[in-house]
Order: sequence, then structure tokens, then C-alpha cells
Amino acid sequence: MYKSDYKLADQISVSYYAYHNHRDTVVVLIGLVKKALPEFRKLLDFGSVSFRIAPIKGTFDGRFWSTTNTIELDSRMDWDRALETMAHELVHAEQYHTGKMAQKKVKGRWLRSWNGEYMKGKASSYEAYRKLPWEIEAYDRQASLAEAVCSALERE
Repeated sequence: MYKSDYKLADQISVSYYAYHNHRDTVVVLIGLVKKALPEFRKLLDFGSVSFRIAPIKGTFDGRFWSTTNTIELDSRMDWDRALETMAHELVHAEQYHTGKMAQKKVKGRWLRSWNGEYMKGKASSYEAYRKLPWEIEAYDRQASLAEAVCSALERE
């Protein structure tokens, strides 16, 4: 296993931990981030973000960590799936950056707010997770954002 860091424009960095069998897809995903991020910036207001590309345990293709403004992308995804996942996670980055979503630690537990209203508890199932308002918005927007960025990249 080895670690590499790539500095990109706009104070964005990509870090990855890659096993030898993921190296090719990691290189493709780094290229995707480099090309797509400026196009996503034209469509979203997400501030400064970092990317980590690595195998992710579980069923998630990506995650947004609001405490560090870091987006994790699973290194085993193909280009199309990664572009849509990137769109989804950048919507979350925008939600936090614009204040639509926030979180704070209270008595050792993280509480999230949506449009100023704090939500209690965690989603106990995939169905409950999909009903969270921030997930509804991210899922509703991800395909159209990915399509717009893909079209812009094809014009280049």
C-alpha cells in the first residue's frame, strides 16, 4: 500500500491509498476530479473541499465529512458512477457550506439540522436514510448535475 497526494486548482487536494489492483481506477478517478470539479463549481456553491479516493467498506460509493470538508470516493467505481457520486457528495458540501445543513456535538452526540431545525436520531434503515431531507435533495439533484458536467466535458 502507498499514499500519494495531488494538488489541484482551487486549494483542492486528492489523497488516495491504493492497493496495486486499484491503481488504474484511482488514476482514472483523479483525472475525473481534476476535470469535473471546475464544472461542478459553476453549478454548485460548495467552498473548499478535499477528496480521498480509497476502497470504502460497506454499501456506500461515497461520503462527505463535514468536519473536514472531505469527500471520499470508492476507488473501485467506474467513471460514470463516480461522476454521479461526486455530484451527490458535492450537493452535501453545498448544503453545509450555505448553512442549509449544520451539525453540532451535544453531550457527545452529533445533531444535524436542516433549514435550522434539529433532527433527532439516526436513520435505522436504508429506507429511513433515503427519507432524510438532505438525502432526498442530493438524490434528486445528482443525475442532472452529473449529466450537465458530462456534457460540458464532452464539449471540451
